[in-house]
Amino acid sequence: MSVARSNAESICATVESVNQPVTERPKVPSVGRLGLVDDRANANLAQLGWNTEECVDVLWSLLLIHILCMFSVAFYWLLCILSKRDMPSFVLWFFPF
Repeated sequence: MSVARSNAESICATVESVNQPVTERPKVPSVGRLGLVDDRANANLAQLGWNTEECVDVLWSLLLIHILCMFSVAFYWLLCILSKRDMPSFVLWFFPF
């Protein structure tokens, strides 16, 4: 429960304390949070044994590598468009436009 007191000279109220229930997020990120959209993502992570708290760093590292690769390919794709060069097939594999 929050307790607020306003001062007659002040427009704002001062909050003295806020009691909130203690909640804890799971340490292991969900497949959606990692950007995995395949229906088998949960099963694949379980098969690899990467659904435990010991593998949290591995999961976030893989997500970071994936994001960096996608940005690299997108940047190369943009350079190909701006320089009016044909895109190599690996770029089309990432961005099948």
